[in-house]
Amino acid sequence: MREAQQKFNDAAWKADSLVTQAADSKKKADDAADRAGVIVAQMYRSGGVDRSLELLLESDAKTSDALLDRLASMSKATERNSEISGEAEQSANNAASLGKQAEAAKKEREALLVDLQAKEAAAAKAVEAQRSSVVAQEAKQNELTAQLAALKDTTTNTVAGYEKRVREEEAERQRLEEEARKNAENANNNNSGGGNTGGGGNTGGGGGGGGQSSTGWIIPTSNYYISEGFRPPERPDHTGLDLAAPCGTPIVAPVGGTVSIAGYVDNFGGNMVYLNQDNGYQTRFAHMIGWPPVSAGQYVQAGQTIGWVGSTGASTGCHLHFEVIPGFNDNYYVPYLDPYPFLFG
Repeated sequence: MREAQQKFNDAAWKADSLVTQAADSKKKADDAADRAGVIVAQMYRSGGVDRSLELLLESDAKTSDALLDRLASMSKATERNSEISGEAEQSANNAASLGKQAEAAKKEREALLVDLQAKEAAAAKAVEAQRSSVVAQEAKQNELTAQLAALKDTTTNTVAGYEKRVREEEAERQRLEEEARKNAENANNNNSGGGNTGGGGNTGGGGGGGGQSSTGWIIPTSNYYISEGFRPPERPDHTGLDLAAPCGTPIVAPVGGTVSIAGYVDNFGGNMVYLNQDNGYQTRFAHMIGWPPVSAGQYVQAGQTIGWVGSTGASTGCHLHFEVIPGFNDNYYVPYLDPYPFLFG
């Protein structure tokens, strides 16, 4: 699916670029035509050919010089007008050619979009098919990890102590999740909360997101700092915003919407959630610590927990890689937008 996404991104940028170039060529052609019209108008206003004939009928040297000067000026004007006309014709031809290329690129983009959507649907189905077995494996792994920790802990050396510890850890996780949901709900009701506007650490939030921005979006995690921005000069292919936070920090939905994909997508994003938000944007959350607690087709409220910060996939440390996908915008597809203004605007 990642290959299909890249092909579509390339086609989208190509189509957008050709449309822009065609518009520029058309503008050049129009400007050249306007300049040619100005020259012709000036020639007529200054007397044009008729006044030159009058001068020709006069015999004195003074009028002869004036005629020669006028004919020379007219010759230069005509020559300049021919140059401008040639420039206008070339620009018009370029615009027509680029327009045809842009239409072909748009058709290619549309075909690749259909292919991408089909692959996304297939990926979502495949991911959901793995859900039960993966969740069971994760539960078993957590159980074994807790058992090992219990064996190493001299104060917990019985089975009863181990079971109590597992129950306490699960109760704490549920408490944090419920607290996160209530915090997000209160933020929505009160429309308050400034978020993090400086790109540094954020120590608030009780695990339920980093507050609400002036745009109405909830910052999807808390206790974070921005570890990498959107398409920095040294890494122009970085299509999201990285929010570094401790592994296990809850990730919440910035806006209500329907889950498109939830699970292990690929070796790049690891455990991910794709959320089709009610406002028309798709947001993506990568590198989650485990299988997300939501599933494809599920509707989630703003502020609802959809996963936990992790380091799965192509990641070197615990963080949330967050992307914003706008879809079609004014008939031109822009594959990714900078998430910063949505979260901190």
